[in-house]
Amino acid sequence: MTSTATRGPSSISLSKRERKGYSIARAINAMADNGGFLPDSLEKDISDEIAKGDGRSARGFFVPPQVLRTMKVGTDPFGGYAVPTGNVADTMLDLLRPVSAPGRLGVTMVDGNAQMRMPLAHADVPTMAGQNFQIPRLDADPSTYFLDEDEAVTDDLNMSMGALRVDPHTVASALPVTRRLLRQSVPATDTLLAASVVKACANSIDEAFLVGTGVDGQPVGVLNTTGVTTTATTLTHANVAAMLKRLQESNIDPLNVRFLSNGAGRESLATTEKVANTGVFLLSDGPGEGTVENRAYVSSEHVPASQLVAGDWSHAMLTLWGAPDIYIDGNTLAARDGVVIRVFQDHDVTVLRPSAFQVLDFS
Repeated sequence: MTSTATRGPSSISLSKRERKGYSIARAINAMADNGGFLPDSLEKDISDEIAKGDGRSARGFFVPPQVLRTMKVGTDPFGGYAVPTGNVADTMLDLLRPVSAPGRLGVTMVDGNAQMRMPLAHADVPTMAGQNFQIPRLDADPSTYFLDEDEAVTDDLNMSMGALRVDPHTVASALPVTRRLLRQSVPATDTLLAASVVKACANSIDEAFLVGTGVDGQPVGVLNTTGVTTTATTLTHANVAAMLKRLQESNIDPLNVRFLSNGAGRESLATTEKVANTGVFLLSDGPGEGTVENRAYVSSEHVPASQLVAGDWSHAMLTLWGAPDIYIDGNTLAARDGVVIRVFQDHDVTVLRPSAFQVLDFS
């Protein structure tokens, strides 16, 4: 079978027929039946195309991101409810996870295996497939001079330059599945598998983006990055306005600032008046979840309690190295006639300018 997919790094263009015909469950079944080897199929063709674009080999097979995006996602304990016993085939309840924040905040998203696509405020830097790389950073402007007529310019050959290193960190997830489930389940098994492993990895990446510790294989998250200022004070209109002032003093465009907190923080913003007895609160109605100081507001349960974050989130970069890599482990549960579905995703978090963020801790 030959796929008509258009090849590109980490992402390929699939036809409507290919998207409809693609099956994670079929690929997993085929690998389980062939000793971990994926035979010729649509899924293998697409995985091979992604591998060519990324310049790396899959542990098992690559799943195209657009297939995951178009799936309705659901899960259930141990997969038992996926086997039809009178339940509605396409009705599966997903696990409730914290809402993803990076995409709604305007974070700079980068494919680590491709030419980086970054806002014009940053440098365009080519990367090497599957490897770490560095981003050159100008830390100070060169000197400028006003000259009288016939006056020579003073050469200033000292330029303040730095570099940010971007290194892959691997997040992985594992799901034990019986062969009976794989064979008896309705087509919604694709939904189950995508939810249980891929979304679990995505949720961990979202959390690490904000609060990664830098230890035990985690990247350093935005809120734990050296240089991101945290001010412990009360939640008042004056203190929120002071956050914007400090950002502007750091040459951050105030029009690009967005606010972030968790749900409890949202409640505090919605019940704290700007001025006592006016009925005007810190959180105002507006598009999406509302606005704070006329700037967009987003909430996520990955934010620590009693913290309000303000920043230009384009100065935070989330790098993903390629598509999710799914590997079928047929050995661990072989005695129980089962397989373990393992997913791997390389990623990193980089704060390009720590001064672009302010944290108010009102605990």
